[in-house]
Amino acid sequence: MSVAAVGVEHQWDVLLRAWREVDLPGEGWRAEIDEQRIALMPPPPVNRTI
Repeated sequence: MSVAAVGVEHQWDVLLRAWREVDLPGEGWRAEIDEQRIALMPPPPVNRTI
């Protein structure tokens, strides 16, 4: 395994650990890993039309 691969693996571990520890602001919110960041996604609107 190359040094670059080890660095990427370490970054992923840090990101995953942070994602697991995210304190979401309320019911229905979710945290998603997008590229190299954690994005908080709000709940869908209550009055949706299908």
